[in-house]
Amino acid sequence: MEMMIICGSINEPSHTKVLANGLADALSNLRVPSIAWDLRAQPLPIADPSFHHHPERHPDPLVRRFIEVARNVDGFALASPLYHGSFSGVLKNALDHLWWDAFRDKPVALLAHGGSERRSANVNTALQSVVTTLCGYSLQTQIATGPSDFKKNSKDQIELGNHGIKERLDRQAEELVRLAKLFRAQREE
Repeated sequence: MEMMIICGSINEPSHTKVLANGLADALSNLRVPSIAWDLRAQPLPIADPSFHHHPERHPDPLVRRFIEVARNVDGFALASPLYHGSFSGVLKNALDHLWWDAFRDKPVALLAHGGSERRSANVNTALQSVVTTLCGYSLQTQIATGPSDFKKNSKDQIELGNHGIKERLDRQAEELVRLAKLFRAQREE
């Protein structure tokens, strides 16, 4: 079993990336590996609609690798900062490279960061529609954070400071794994 975590923030440092890493840690604690796709470190070109029906034929090797990873994982996590009331364009572009039912029978965790918890919840609401369109299942446990959920450590790096968010990440990881196991069992029947 393996999960794919797609981070839609290109900011450095990034609160969203800290959240994505927190979910990866929670999955690791459950002995479930994850592949982190950081769109800052591995940027994808603008999606070309001529490859919509056959994204695996895209000439860019990084796009083909993205498609291959997405096809082979058992579940996803989408992490995005709040941009103009929704999720980031860089995440939207990445998702536009996927085929129409890329999330079929796969659970999808949603994580967001913005100026406040209330505002960042808009990201998850917008992403739910995308997940449904790609035939996936959004988890009930979603994460939405604001600046007050983070602190700087002794090395002046951003880290989670809200214990409740850490507990939600653990719960989200457990839900992601539980649903992925259910869907996998159904596919193998």
